Amino acid sequence: MRTDRAISNYFERYAFHKKSIFNRPITESLGLVVVIPCFDEPDILTTLNSLITCELPYVDVEVIILINDGQHVPAQVKERHIRTTKQLEEFTMQNSHARLNFLVSYQHNLPAKKAGVGLARKIGMDEALRRLFSAGNAEAGLIVCLDADCTVEPNYLVEIKAYFDKFPKAPAATIYYEHLLDEISDELKEGIIKYELLLRYYSNALKLAGYPHYMQTVGSTMVVRASAYAKAGGMNTRQAAEDFHFLHKLTVYGQILCINSTKISIKTRVSHRVPFGTGKAMNNWLSGSQQLTTIYHPGIFLILKKFLKILPKYYANENSLTSQEASLFNRMLMHTGLTNSVPEIKHNCSTYEQFTKHFFLKFNGLAILKFIKQFTEKVPLEVGVSWLLSKLITFEPTSINLDQQLMLLRKVDLDNN
Repeated sequence: MRTDRAISNYFERYAFHKKSIFNRPITESLGLVVVIPCFDEPDILTTLNSLITCELPYVDVEVIILINDGQHVPAQVKERHIRTTKQLEEFTMQNSHARLNFLVSYQHNLPAKKAGVGLARKIGMDEALRRLFSAGNAEAGLIVCLDADCTVEPNYLVEIKAYFDKFPKAPAATIYYEHLLDEISDELKEGIIKYELLLRYYSNALKLAGYPHYMQTVGSTMVVRASAYAKAGGMNTRQAAEDFHFLHKLTVYGQILCINSTKISIKTRVSHRVPFGTGKAMNNWLSGSQQLTTIYHPGIFLILKKFLKILPKYYANENSLTSQEASLFNRMLMHTGLTNSVPEIKHNCSTYEQFTKHFFLKFNGLAILKFIKQFTEKVPLEVGVSWLLSKLITFEPTSINLDQQLMLLRKVDLDNN
């Protein structure tokens, strides 16, 4: 009943559409819904065809494709969206069946201030929640995010379902991914290798520092339980970084780990559609930007590690901290704006487990990122990654190029999640 109330409350307070955008019947065995936002995507059929080749889990699966544009979008894009909608409607008629159902909706002329990937994900995920709830499967049902520039492996759907069956309390997860490096120019390949290295460096450095919510936040890799989606207030409507904020919001319900028994392959491409992200980073790289050549200084993560190691001692008896420990602890609280919050959390928590849970609600991914960005000193990308690899693997690699560094970090992520 608590889950039902949370979902009813969600539809009343947070859903973008108050009624379903589809009139298609729902099977009682529906247990997993894939949501794909689609904005001016020329190759979405490649993504959908990779889903068709997937082995199906024991629950029924639906795929919601959300074609979307805002009031401000040029007419030629909207014309392409109309053609894409007709094309996908034909695809759904030819390829939908009782166990795998494709649904297409063209959400056009969305409010200009909100239109974007966040709102598109939200509309699709809201509908996924509504359909899982109608099937009576909101507690265990899964909402899966994917993008129209991705392909998936044949075990994609079954491994997602198997993971959440194995970890019934997990609120969400991410899925292992790799950017495709074939059939692109050497310049673009260099850029995407550096970009992926930055992503993997940051999450692994946070893990090394002892931060529990160290996941990579890539929108096309997110999976969330329908019940957790509703309790967390659903997807936000940010036009970029919607994935970062959404996943960190879910950490209140438990740790988010990576499903590494399957893989998502992400197409490497240039994009002007969002203010930052993969496509924008590649556009900047090809335009001569050097943003991908440097990385956060390893010393910042060592400071973070020292700070987090003080937490048990601080909770047990803050007067037992050495002067050096107290100085570091207080400086960190000041830098993150938590000088007053943390003592209050400590006072109100009767166990260390409760304390850390509430502490990391305040000292969350956004707070950590803001703290790290206060320190402008950076190092060359290959220097930072070499330092990280020396801490993560049993030998210290020397004289290896960026391609080899990426292969090693990919292996670390596959082996350790």
